[in-house]
Amino acid sequence: MFKRALVFSFLLNLAHLFAQENTQSNPLKFNDIKLILEDQWISNITQDKNGFIWVATQDGLYKYNGKNFKTYRYNPLEKSSLPGGWVRDIKQDQDDIFWIGTYGAGLVKFDEKKGVFEKVQINTNNTGLNPLVVYRIFVSSSSAVWVATDDGLYRKSKSSPDFVKIKESFTSIKILEIENGTELISSNHTLFKYSNKAERFEPMLHHTAIDEIESIGNNKIIYKSDGKLYHYDFINDPEKIDLPNDDAALFISNVKDHKCIIIGSSGNYFFNTKTKKFQPYNYNLDKFKKIGISKLLIDKQNLLWVGTHKGLFKESALKKVFTGHFSTHARRIFVDATDIYIVGDQGFFKVSKTNHSNYKQFLKRTRITSICKTENGFWLGDMTGNIFFIDNDFNINKIELNQDKSETLKVFGIVEDLNGFLWVSTWQGIYVLDKKGNIINTYQLDEVKEIKIMELIIDQQDNLWVITVGEGVYKIPNISKIDKNKKHINFKKYVHIKDNLNSLNSDVVIDIHKSQNGMISIGSDFGLNFYDKEKDLFYPLEINGDFFDKKVMAIETDENNLWWISTINNGIYVYNNENKTLFNLKEEDGLISNACLYTSSAIYKDELYFGTDEGVQVINTSKFTYPNITKAPSISKITIQGKNATTFQDVVNLKKPIKLHHHQNNFKINLEIADYRFPEKIAYYYKLGEATIFWTKAEGNTIFFNNLNYGEYKLLAKAAYQANDNAPITTLTLKISPPWYKSILAYTLLFIGLAVALFSFFQLRYKQKLASNKLKAIKELDLIKSNLFTNISHELRTPLTLISGPVENQLSKNNLKTEVKEDLNLIKQNADRLLNLVNQLTDLSLIDAVNFPEIG
Repeated sequence: MFKRALVFSFLLNLAHLFAQENTQSNPLKFNDIKLILEDQWISNITQDKNGFIWVATQDGLYKYNGKNFKTYRYNPLEKSSLPGGWVRDIKQDQDDIFWIGTYGAGLVKFDEKKGVFEKVQINTNNTGLNPLVVYRIFVSSSSAVWVATDDGLYRKSKSSPDFVKIKESFTSIKILEIENGTELISSNHTLFKYSNKAERFEPMLHHTAIDEIESIGNNKIIYKSDGKLYHYDFINDPEKIDLPNDDAALFISNVKDHKCIIIGSSGNYFFNTKTKKFQPYNYNLDKFKKIGISKLLIDKQNLLWVGTHKGLFKESALKKVFTGHFSTHARRIFVDATDIYIVGDQGFFKVSKTNHSNYKQFLKRTRITSICKTENGFWLGDMTGNIFFIDNDFNINKIELNQDKSETLKVFGIVEDLNGFLWVSTWQGIYVLDKKGNIINTYQLDEVKEIKIMELIIDQQDNLWVITVGEGVYKIPNISKIDKNKKHINFKKYVHIKDNLNSLNSDVVIDIHKSQNGMISIGSDFGLNFYDKEKDLFYPLEINGDFFDKKVMAIETDENNLWWISTINNGIYVYNNENKTLFNLKEEDGLISNACLYTSSAIYKDELYFGTDEGVQVINTSKFTYPNITKAPSISKITIQGKNATTFQDVVNLKKPIKLHHHQNNFKINLEIADYRFPEKIAYYYKLGEATIFWTKAEGNTIFFNNLNYGEYKLLAKAAYQANDNAPITTLTLKISPPWYKSILAYTLLFIGLAVALFSFFQLRYKQKLASNKLKAIKELDLIKSNLFTNISHELRTPLTLISGPVENQLSKNNLKTEVKEDLNLIKQNADRLLNLVNQLTDLSLIDAVNFPEIG
C-alpha cells in the first residue's frame, strides 16, 4: 500500500504542465532587490572602497551588504540621525568620509565608523544663506569636494576647511575627472575644464548639451547629447558613434574594464570603449524605461545595478551562463549541431538554435513522451501506445503497439541497440521492434503486470538499463546479443535496502544518465546515486557528510565533467565530483523557473537544455565556473548581551584583541562581505583556534557565543558557499578576563596569604618546640640538682651523725674536765647546725620533686 501511495504521489507531482504553443525566445530577467527598497524612488547608487552598495532615496540612505540593509533615516527625536529625509547624492572621499547631498538639509558629512552625521556650512559668508538643496557631489582624486546646490557650484580643496563658491546657479551640472587629474564640468551647453591654480574655467566644447558623461581612460571621455553618443579625446573634434540600427541612446552606465552598458530606445547594448563596438545586452529593460531610470551602475564584480523610481534592481551574475529560454513544454529534448528537437504536450518541435522563433511543429496536440534519434530519422512514443517514425524529410508513419485498444500503453522510453533493433518501454512491458517498426517480441519484467517504466538507456557495456517508478532499476546485460525470439530475458534488479548505503536511495527512480566517460547515475525522489560497475553497487551523492536529498528530475554532464542536476522545485545543481563542490542555481540567479520537468534535458558540446514549467532553459556550460570568494568577511559589529550590554561598532584593526570582562561572555558577532554575485547562497563559517578541524556554520551572518569561559581565543571566520571551500579567513583575538577571585592578582594574594599562614604556623611550632626543649632542660637540671642535694645530704648526714653520737656519749660522762666539755659542746653545736642545714637541703629536694615530676 505504501509503495502504491508513493507512486500515486509521484504521478501527481509529474502532472503535465501545459505551456504556450509558441517558441518565442525571451530575454533574461533582472533580480528585484526587494526588502526595504521595494517601490522606493532611487536618487543615486554608489559603491564604497570596501565594495558595499549605498543607495540614496527620497526616504533616507541605505547600505546594502547583499543580504541586509542598514537604514539611515531622518528622525527628529534622535540627534544622531540623518538630518534630511531626501538624499540626492552620496560620495566617499579618501579619508572614508561620506559626503551626502540632501533636499532640504543641505550638505552632510557622515563618519560611518563613529556613526556621526554632521551638517556642513557651505556658504561661509555671514550675509549669505546656507544652501539647503544639494543636487550633485563629486570628490576628485586630490580630495577636492565639488557640491552643486540650488545656490550655485562650490568647491573645497583638501587643504582648505572652507568651500569656495565657483559659479552662480548652473543648470544640468555634470562633474567628472579624467586620468591626468583634470576636473571637467558640463553646464549651460558648455563643457569646461577647471584650472585649480588659476581658479577659473576654460571652455572645451561649446553649444553642446551633455546629458551624461563618463571617463573611459587615457584622458578620453564619452558623452550622450540629444540621444547621440560621442567619443572625445580633447585633441580632435568629438566623434559621433552610431548605435546599431540608428538607435537613440537613453542612458549610459559607468565604464568598467573598458565596457559600459547603453540603454537605447529600441535595444540595449554592451559598448567596448576601446574597440568602439557594440554587442547585444540580453536583458529586458523595457519595464525600467517605463517606471523611470535614475542610475545605472556597474559594480566591482561587473554586475549592473539599475536604480529606478520604483525600486532597486540587479542583474544576475550568470548572464553569460543563462543564455536564454523559450516557452515550449518539453518532456524530452534532443539536440544536434543546428537544431533543437522537443517533444511534449504540444507535439514535436524542430527549433533553430540561432533563432528560437524559427521552428516547425508536427503532431500538434499529441502528447509525445519519448524520442529516439536514429540514422534514418526520429522515433517518438506517446501516452496511448502509439509509435511515430519521422524520417529525415519529416514524413510521418504511425505504428500502434496496442492494436486491440484493451489497455492504454504509455511509451516513456525508446532506444536503439547495436543491431538497429528498437527497445520500447511501456507500462505494460517492453516491446522489441525492427528497423521498419514491426513488433518482434514483448517482455515482462518480474512477472508484474504493470511496471511504470520511465526511461531506457544502453551503456558502454551494452547493458540495457530500465528505470521505474516504485520498482527500482533493472539491468539487462548484452542487450544487442539477446535472441529476440525467446520469451524471457535475464536481468538483475536493484532496489533500496534499508540501512544499506550501497543500494539505491529510493525505488522511485525518475531519471538515468550515462556520462561522457560512461558513468551511470540514477536520479530518484531522494537524491542521486552513482553506479560502480567494478563492484556492482551504488553510492549516494554526499556533500560534507550530508545526503543530497532533493527530488531529481533530470541529469546531464558537460565536457568539464560537471554534473548538472535539475530538481522538482529547487532549480538546478552543479556538482563537481573532483573537488566535491555543489552549487545551486535558482530563479534569483536568472533561471526561468525552479520547477524542472522529469527526464527533460539534453546537451550538445557546451549547450545545455533543461525543461521547466515555464519553458526550456538554455545554458552555456563553458561559461560556468565555481564562484570562489576572494576576500575575507569583515566584522561589522560585536554586541555584548546581558549585564553592562554594549556594542562595538568600529571593529577595524583586527590586530588588536577585543578585551571583555568575565560577565561579558554572552555576545554575538556580525559578519558581512561585499559580494553581490550570489549573496543568498553565501554562508558564514567559524571556529575557535586553528587546531580545530571542523567549521561551524553561523546563524545567518551572526556568530553567537553563550557563557564562553574566560581566557584568550582566536576566532577564525570565513564567507563561503560550502564549509570545505578554501576561502580567505578573518581572524579576531578575544580576551575574556576572569572574575577578580580568579585573576592572577587574586591567586598571587592567595599564595602570599597561604605562605604567611604556613610561615606563622611553622614559626609557632618552632617556638613551642624550643620552649618545650628549654622546659625539659630546666626540669632535667632541677632533677640533677635535687638528686645532688639528696646525695649530698645523705653523704653529710652520716658523718655528722657519727660525730654527734660519740660527742653526746662523752658529754654524758660526769668526770669531764671543763675545758674538754666546752670543746665537746662546741663540736656538738656545730654538728647540729650542719645537720639542720642538711635537713633543709633534703626538704628542698623533696619540694622540687613534688613540683617537677620526673620526666620520663
